[in-house]
Amino acid sequence: MIIVHPNKAGANDPLMRTNGARAFSQAVRSIIVLGRDPNDPENTSHRFPPHAKGSVGAKHETVEYRLEPTLIPAADGDPEVTTARLVEIGASNLTSRDMFTHADPDERTQTDDAVDFLHEILAAGRLPADDAQQLAKQRGIGDKPLRLARARLGTTRRGGGTYREASPS
Repeated sequence: MIIVHPNKAGANDPLMRTNGARAFSQAVRSIIVLGRDPNDPENTSHRFPPHAKGSVGAKHETVEYRLEPTLIPAADGDPEVTTARLVEIGASNLTSRDMFTHADPDERTQTDDAVDFLHEILAAGRLPADDAQQLAKQRGIGDKPLRLARARLGTTRRGGGTYREASPS
């Protein structure tokens, strides 16, 4: 078992959010994401473990749990310990992608801003990559969010370093 913290990439694909090398998500047979309900950020006691990847069988159903404080009594000279346990509530239709979807439209990432920027500057067509990067810097958009936005949109860099919108499938 490997436990990793999601990175801040901004993608809603849990396989892209594996912190560290992308190879971690490719090497394992199963990925289960544990997170809060993105549609109810005020409810801090509920958790959902949707199955993000399963290469040796069907993905399991997502179940909602509630975090509940519990006391482990003192025993054999060890002090009592207050901790938490998960109590099953029932089935949920949340998916692993839902765990990384921003419920609050005002909560935007730098990559979200870069996506909007690329849509804007490429609306008229192709643009030299150097020009696009210069404009991005002027707007305070860094190289990494710009690169992630290009990947999210499928924006390609062709013919002498020119950005263009991805061709429709």
